[in-house]
Amino acid sequence: MSPFRFLLAPLILGFNFSFASLALGGVGSDAQNFNPTTSGIDFVTVQSGQTLDSGVFNFGAFLNYSVNSLSFLEKADPSAVQNRLRLNDKLLSMDLSFGLGLTDNWEVGLSIPFLLQQDISNSDQVAYFASKGNTEQRLNTKYRFYNDGQTHVAAVLSVANNNIADNPYLGEGGGLTSHVEIAASRKWSDSWLGFNFGHRSRNSGKSLATRFGFDPLPNQWTYSAAWSRHLARIDSKVILELFGSTPTISSDTNLTNRDLSNLEALAGIKHEYTENLDLHAGIGTEVMQGFGTPDYRIYLGLNWTMGPLWKKPSREVFKEVVQSPPENEKRFVLTNLKFRFDSDELTLESQLEVDQLVAVIQEIKDAEEIQVEGHTDSSGPEVYNLKLSQRRAAAIMRLLAVQVPFEKKRIRSDGFGESRPVSENGNYQGRAMNRRVVVIVRTKRHGEIQLSK
Repeated sequence: MSPFRFLLAPLILGFNFSFASLALGGVGSDAQNFNPTTSGIDFVTVQSGQTLDSGVFNFGAFLNYSVNSLSFLEKADPSAVQNRLRLNDKLLSMDLSFGLGLTDNWEVGLSIPFLLQQDISNSDQVAYFASKGNTEQRLNTKYRFYNDGQTHVAAVLSVANNNIADNPYLGEGGGLTSHVEIAASRKWSDSWLGFNFGHRSRNSGKSLATRFGFDPLPNQWTYSAAWSRHLARIDSKVILELFGSTPTISSDTNLTNRDLSNLEALAGIKHEYTENLDLHAGIGTEVMQGFGTPDYRIYLGLNWTMGPLWKKPSREVFKEVVQSPPENEKRFVLTNLKFRFDSDELTLESQLEVDQLVAVIQEIKDAEEIQVEGHTDSSGPEVYNLKLSQRRAAAIMRLLAVQVPFEKKRIRSDGFGESRPVSENGNYQGRAMNRRVVVIVRTKRHGEIQLSK
């Protein structure tokens, strides 16, 4: 698709116009502030300190409709200001994103924003695009260097390639724009809090001040905060965000009534449609008027997640983080079992994992009792999840009774549905951890084993 080009304002006013805006909360396009993350974890545009698990792939697609977000030259008509009753411009944009976990602490991503449609009511004084299409490409990588289960901290590096020709805010021949930030998230009661702080470096090209009247914009400090809470009754997460930016140095480039510093708020909801698909909807508005901040914004989107695309070592042993069992228990937690859809029948791959568990149990010579617990995530009706967990626990119980073998009177099963989560149900990875089978072998020896992905 051909690059975007800037339109000049009508010569009758004696002013040169071009569209661009400062991005917030990340390296974002010069065309918009709303930039969904490629991982889709916890929030919408604010980076979580968590990363995608190894082999987990996320696809995101978001539409956002913004009103009065384009630059408006105050000098052209001091009385002509943007407000919620005077609609000068309306933009419909789309963001496609792709994220992949390379390890449990390292992920990479790609974002591709597009302008789909624009409606300019005041073409004499409002800057606008000459054509529609892809505005830039953004690559990012995130590495989590701290994780204690409740607090996650990661470093994020993003690099953006501008597709907009003759961008006065970047300059002629401007290079890549980079952004480095620290992303932290912490569980607080039943909620998650997120904080980002970063520095955006603009590799500016030759100044176009002779055509547009100002030099390229300086580097920026970016900052954002977010809060989210999962509501199990409606299988949805409520999200609030605040994101902004400010120049690192003073600048004389401010020719419009859109300040160089800006701040925007967002409120949305993320609904778990299936265990793989989350649907988004929300609104946003400017808190402090600046480049790219709209009088109001409406967005719709989805995150479709799958994986892991490759398998971890089939047997990973580590201590259970939920609780320590009594000395006479060995606890096996399997979070990678796959059942056929709406069924208690294991896939062939998962049957092999159960075979490995059977081999471990057979080594326990003084086993007195086996208890199998089934657990689900919160997707779907609560009663359905309870019955499904009971069926699946009973299926594993029957397999163990035959394959170990073990007396039926000394082995039992229980299903707890979604009532005992070990992680949040607000994202794909948390739901995957909650869909688990726990096998408890009671003995006279102390020990504890957990099998996972």
